[in-house]
Amino acid sequence: MKSKLIVLTTILLLLLSACEPTPTPTPKPLEEPAVEIEAPEVEEQEEPAETEDEPEVVETEEPTEEIAVCVELLAPLNGADFAGNTRVTFSWSAHPDAKSYLLTFVFPDDLELTFTTNETTLNRYMDGFSMHPAYNQSGEHQWNVSALNAAGEELCQSDFFTFTKALSDVAPDTAPQGDGNDGGGGDSGPGGGNTGGGDQ
Repeated sequence: MKSKLIVLTTILLLLLSACEPTPTPTPKPLEEPAVEIEAPEVEEQEEPAETEDEPEVVETEEPTEEIAVCVELLAPLNGADFAGNTRVTFSWSAHPDAKSYLLTFVFPDDLELTFTTNETTLNRYMDGFSMHPAYNQSGEHQWNVSALNAAGEELCQSDFFTFTKALSDVAPDTAPQGDGNDGGGGDSGPGGGNTGGGDQ
């Protein structure tokens, strides 16, 4: 009897061991091959050159006003030196639109003496300036010529020339008057001129 139980138990154990499910191995996930994706090449763009905010300004020369061509002083030469008792011929070139000319002397103390003429020359006695004490000055004198139109208005003015004059030793009552020409310049004043620009 005992031997039968042992046999049965053994059979049951065998059956049970045969019926136990065997664990099935879990399949490993398939490893996908790594695919290298190349990034598209990006062309480097050149940066635009820096531009100044303000546009380049091209400087243009402003038109300058044309200076009217005036008469040219001819004689005496600039820087001439005269004695106090001298007859001098002042001359200049003609101006096409001038009807007359105004000859202006500027004395060392800035006193002015003027003469008007229709010609392009005018004779003056240096000692004629001694007719009035104010005009008997030694030192550097200046002179220039203005061209005048028919109405006596100034068209233009020449450059200034200078001359040096000594004091006149001629007595005022015996000093030559006028310009040494018949009719003179038609002006009045010391030496036959118009005065201006200072006290007499």
